Amino acid sequence: MSTDKYKRQLLATGDIIETLHYSVFAINWWIFIKKTPEKYSCIPICVNMRIKFELNKTEFIIRIIKQSNNIYQPGYICETDQAAMVYSTPTAAINETYKKLFNVQTRYSGPLVMGFDDEKISEELQVGVLFFPFKISVHNITVFIFALGSSILEELNFTDPGYQSSFSHKFRGKQSLIVQSILKDKCQKDIYQQAEKIQTYSGISPKDAFEQCLKRKISVAGLSGKTNNQISNDLISAAKKYAHTNGPGCVVMTKPIITKSRVSEIQDQEFEAFFASGFKN
Repeated sequence: MSTDKYKRQLLATGDIIETLHYSVFAINWWIFIKKTPEKYSCIPICVNMRIKFELNKTEFIIRIIKQSNNIYQPGYICETDQAAMVYSTPTAAINETYKKLFNVQTRYSGPLVMGFDDEKISEELQVGVLFFPFKISVHNITVFIFALGSSILEELNFTDPGYQSSFSHKFRGKQSLIVQSILKDKCQKDIYQQAEKIQTYSGISPKDAFEQCLKRKISVAGLSGKTNNQISNDLISAAKKYAHTNGPGCVVMTKPIITKSRVSEIQDQEFEAFFASGFKN
């Protein structure tokens, strides 16, 4: 079914909430839509956004909420469903409600039906957004940058307190969210599983913080601790380069061109050994 048959209408744009859209779990509150092979758009998933559309000649309305039991992830309610169940994805909300109404299993794409791919709807949702997060790839890891700063300090790669980024990786055998922050007096890495922070590491520079993460695991694994791991520094450099090229409040329009040096085999071992199982305090 082509998207023009959905008859989508944005009833309410909803709200950008700083503690959700620019915090540790911000990655859950933005969606990246691929316009062309080299062109993306970053769209906020706004609290209290309401969208109306039509499926099988029946009107559906989806509303996005902040869940009381899980504020770090948006919830989706289909107002057509009298039970008003909360779903974790728009796809589940639409397909489960459709099944209740028509007793037919469907596979509609929630983001597509809700209009995140529609230029007019996406532009309305982007109005008033001062800073658009963006994604970059560093050493085959996709990193989500949701806050930036600038300074004259070379050891911080000229990034100011306020910089924050995150990426997903397995830690101690479980998928985790790794959050890197530059604070006023230190650089910090926090590791989350689900919504719980399970580990924190800090240092005077991004590289130092990362080496603190690696130090004890490297010792256990018998790997050399003398090599300088460049992942943290490369990440911040790439983020700064991207923002300098596109502007600090830009929509993600094109993939940044990032020059990367190949890490040594032992650096790969250090990185993978640390995240494969973590280490005990």
